[in-house]
Amino acid sequence: MRVSQVTIRTLWNAARLLLVVTAFAALTGCPSSLAVGGGLFGVRIVKVDSVTGPTGTTLTVSVLIDRADGIAGGDLIITFDASKVTAVGATTTSLTGGFILEANPQPGVLKVSFANATAISSGQGALVDLELRLAPGVGSGTCIALSLRSDSQLFAESGQVIPMQRQDGELCAP
Repeated sequence: MRVSQVTIRTLWNAARLLLVVTAFAALTGCPSSLAVGGGLFGVRIVKVDSVTGPTGTTLTVSVLIDRADGIAGGDLIITFDASKVTAVGATTTSLTGGFILEANPQPGVLKVSFANATAISSGQGALVDLELRLAPGVGSGTCIALSLRSDSQLFAESGQVIPMQRQDGELCAP
């Protein structure tokens, strides 16, 4: 089943509105049942895996998480050298199998949004798998940085941002 861009946009707009209301409550001292910052969720480590593979082929690179519980969605933005890597797309994994996923590949950047009405109950491992093509002619032993941008975010069912520590990976030619 394919969900329209409007549905995904509406979901994220509602989540962002909730974040604004929560931040306002925190700044004004109003009581709020939502934890702000690390609070209920704690900082998650999100890491782009490092992969070595033959040039001229599409390789799968996982975006890994140390604790997936409480995650109901996210916006991940991965950047790379467009002259050496081409983004093809992204797919869900066993952790995010029931999630809606939208990938937006552009030169030098791959934006991946995923969402579900219900958060992941537990687990660790791959949140999403990126499909990246390593250009022909990339020299042997060359590694291209795969950077998780600082504006990438994870969300709880409530729309609250789950804090994360980002770790970059790389795509290497053997």
